[in-house]
Amino acid sequence: MTTELFRSSDFNRDSASTTATFDFANVMSGAPQLRKLEGSGNGLNGQDKLDFSDRSLFLCADDKSAKPKDPNEDIHAKAGYKAFLEGKYGDAETAYKSLLDVSQKSYGKDSKEVAFAYALLGETCEKDKRYEDARAYYKKGVEVSSKASGKDHIETGMLWHNVAQMDHQLKNWKDAAAAYKSAVDILAAEKNGPSSENARMNESTKALKGYADVLNQQGDKKGADEQLKRAKEIEKNYLTQPQKGIIYY
Repeated sequence: MTTELFRSSDFNRDSASTTATFDFANVMSGAPQLRKLEGSGNGLNGQDKLDFSDRSLFLCADDKSAKPKDPNEDIHAKAGYKAFLEGKYGDAETAYKSLLDVSQKSYGKDSKEVAFAYALLGETCEKDKRYEDARAYYKKGVEVSSKASGKDHIETGMLWHNVAQMDHQLKNWKDAAAAYKSAVDILAAEKNGPSSENARMNESTKALKGYADVLNQQGDKKGADEQLKRAKEIEKNYLTQPQKGIIYY
């Protein structure tokens, strides 16, 4: 099964409904954001049912008819996601480690599926505010994605952004600046230009603004202003004005 990485900047468990479903517009990477169903109640606990009927959204599969090579892939993925929703991040990490192991055996250590598992592990630790551990998982994801998809691939860029955000949290300014540069060099590259991937354009503005903040922390106001200018141009050209061929969420 081939997977794609997406980025979810924030996950709000309070917005989940009793019967959860996926809002694909907000699915980026890691645990997908959920949208509230009309007429349903709020809150989510261990007794609530999760709707995994559309597995292709959960694992972001390219082929909606694809099935895992190992049935344990589904078991570990669902267990990890359920624990994540319940705030049991230790249990989620354990399940996702098992998913990682199965994915490595089924698809190879340098596969998109393995990069995706590292992204899940990183997001789990990030939600648990274990930023050092999250950074390590995201960095492994970068390494695998670089081999599986390419060093300049959008998925690799999004994982670089994750690494940068963890260094930002940890106030590792030098490392954060380097990681942000790697992220924006991919996400905001001219060759990627106007595109239907509106989510990536939005991600690029976030990375540019984060990069600017780190440069300011390092005393590089000129560099920071340049990144903010790039972000503003993207917002003006791609995110605020309807254009033909652009998908707006």
